[in-house]
Amino acid sequence: MPIDQSRWRVRRFDEAQFEHPTSEAELIALIHAARANGAQLRVRGSAHSVAAAVYTDSFDPETGPTHPGAPVVNVMLDQYRGITFAEVSGVHYVTVEAGRNLGSDPYGPGDTPDEGEGLVMALAARGLALPALGGISHQTLSGFMSTGSAGASVQHAFHSAITSIRVLDGLGVPRDVTPADPEFAHVGLSMGLLGVLSTVTLKLEPEYILNGWTSVQQAGDCQIDLFGDGDATRPSLQKFFETNDYARLLYWPQKGVERVEIWTAERAAKPPGWKPKPYRQFTTAPFLTQWFVRFLYTRVLPRIDLVPGDADAAAAEAWLRSTIDDAFADAGLSAPALSGPFLDNLIDNLADTLEDVDDGVDSVKEVLVRELIRMVVSLSNKSGGVYERKAFTDTWYDGLPHDNQMDDQLMPVLFTELWVPLDRAPEVMRALRDFWAAGGLEATGTFATEIYAAPASPFTLSAAHGTPVLRIDPFVFWRDGAQPELDFFPQYWELLKSFDARFHWGKSLSAPGSSTGSAYRRDKCGAAAWDSWKALRAAWDPQQVFVNHYWRAHLGL
Repeated sequence: MPIDQSRWRVRRFDEAQFEHPTSEAELIALIHAARANGAQLRVRGSAHSVAAAVYTDSFDPETGPTHPGAPVVNVMLDQYRGITFAEVSGVHYVTVEAGRNLGSDPYGPGDTPDEGEGLVMALAARGLALPALGGISHQTLSGFMSTGSAGASVQHAFHSAITSIRVLDGLGVPRDVTPADPEFAHVGLSMGLLGVLSTVTLKLEPEYILNGWTSVQQAGDCQIDLFGDGDATRPSLQKFFETNDYARLLYWPQKGVERVEIWTAERAAKPPGWKPKPYRQFTTAPFLTQWFVRFLYTRVLPRIDLVPGDADAAAAEAWLRSTIDDAFADAGLSAPALSGPFLDNLIDNLADTLEDVDDGVDSVKEVLVRELIRMVVSLSNKSGGVYERKAFTDTWYDGLPHDNQMDDQLMPVLFTELWVPLDRAPEVMRALRDFWAAGGLEATGTFATEIYAAPASPFTLSAAHGTPVLRIDPFVFWRDGAQPELDFFPQYWELLKSFDARFHWGKSLSAPGSSTGSAYRRDKCGAAAWDSWKALRAAWDPQQVFVNHYWRAHLGL
């Protein structure tokens, strides 16, 4: 069936199409108005979730309601961002209005914070910290919590800092819940369906720094036993995650690549005179690297069927440069002079590779992808048969969101996120290894898969409810016509369902009627807990003010 690609362009919007309340009283007034008009009301955060999950029905974030007169209210909390600090018996707390971003959002509305106005910077200025952050810090507090996001840690959890949540229900009634209340488990992760998150109170920790290392290694001789139970010389993947404060892997599973970037960090007190030496995701020409990689993935690789079947290096280089020129023209851009050490070296290497390929379109694409990744993701050196580690030291607020360095505009990626019980890590990884080896590019895709972990969550609908989890994130580049929910992600949903996989609610979900759809998700959450959550939702929102078609279908509301 045709796919509405606009849902992937969730971060394109016109601020005039949204309500921008400045106080809780104004939020309550909007809820009352929505009830009176029989309208839906949805709240947008920083829009890192699938768009259909964020907005009301019949609404385009750029142009407004798609059906004139449609009764919808779409809200942005960019004017509702206050913070209040308190100290009780030497313990520090902060109460945060839900529209405040955790860090800065370089792509958000005009009034989103600069580097000095995000929550993390306000904490750092007072020598305080949170126990965990996600891979990015662009999100609003409400968005991060509402979708059940988590950081790259089994030992430290954002939810452990929450002491109170204030929600405005579908009647406009404020409801305050704490971890001692039975509703807390339901409210902590609700996709905005129980009400509008108003404020959250967080218990804070003293500031800490991160000392860590990274290393890019071949999967087959990695210093972690990725596929087994580990031994005296190599920890299992489960033990690796359980024994490090923070950790994650980026895995490039393509044939001939099979590289893993290990990132791990430990907490430490900040010593006198300390200076950060941050982890760098892109070490050479970060802007140019990301831009050109994006261009190759989104504009050149889709044209791969035009490659000459057998060409010498000069002809291959000419083809690459002309293809890139054509791709610029297709994008409505003026082609620059493709010169300079970085571009010339990259094109020369790819051209040399093409010279040796003469056995069909599929192999050409596979080889080009392999060489592109190997050029951008360099193996760490070995010394005495052991991969070298590159050390870093950083602040907690810059070091934990390790993906902030990947520009959303230059590197637009789509992904589904599946969470499986951590104690099943060896068999899950073996299943992935066999799946990748047998399936070629159709199985691996052309980009990385992220692998990391999270602790057990107290929240009913969390994919980590009751158990620590291993998280599998297959990435694809967004481009015109991309339909990963039809032609790429489903194979992961099917592969991992036998391992009790659950979904991150903000990312791509399987179709409601599929084998991993709404009935499957109810089963994995537990029927009793699922039904209890739905009962509270119905009681707090009797007119279904907060329910759109997307959630009605995916949750059976």
